[in-house]
Amino acid sequence: MSDDLSRLEDWAGALLARLSAAERRQLNVSIARDLRRSQQRRIKANRNPDGSAYALRKQAKEARAKPVRFLYRKPNGTERLVDMRSWGYQGKLMVGYDREADAIRSFNRERVVRFLKPGGGSAGGALRSKRGSIKRQAMFKKIGAVRFLKIQSDPNLIAVGFLGRTAHLAGIHQFGLRDRPGRGAPETQYERRELLGFTDADLDLIRDRLLEHLAGWRG
Repeated sequence: MSDDLSRLEDWAGALLARLSAAERRQLNVSIARDLRRSQQRRIKANRNPDGSAYALRKQAKEARAKPVRFLYRKPNGTERLVDMRSWGYQGKLMVGYDREADAIRSFNRERVVRFLKPGGGSAGGALRSKRGSIKRQAMFKKIGAVRFLKIQSDPNLIAVGFLGRTAHLAGIHQFGLRDRPGRGAPETQYERRELLGFTDADLDLIRDRLLEHLAGWRG
């Protein structure tokens, strides 16, 4: 793939040199938008650029398939509703997939105000525990949204990527790094999941857009 990209850069560079700065800017904006849509579709499909499936999330100790909802008191005293999937206990922490954060998070059990029924209302009793599988479709539901996946372009550059904290979280998965899922939680080794990258179809897209633009320019 790196050789294909290098050849494309050399080929496209020679053709782009024939265009004015304004024409290159117009073309790059169009290509950047198309590439973002391509990345979004692939992330939603849980696929790496080479077509392989993303590695499934690891289950925490005593992992539960049954969702759990509870009111949680944050350190500043405010409360928030937590909806967790594929969770488990690690000491005093409840660790699992937090749907609001769209990421693995940990919560101190001592700060749980009360547990709620999955459909709403108070659960009152003890939580039931049951082993189960992690659903693949729960992975990266929000990170591909336009508000997180940004594009940048000018006459000489096209960029598609994440910013701020989203970039930090995406980088952990992109390169398979270690990180703490929450305050006080132990470090976790994350599997490599390539959120961003060129597929063969992406390279074809760039070639096609450039040739289409040049055909219109010549006309």
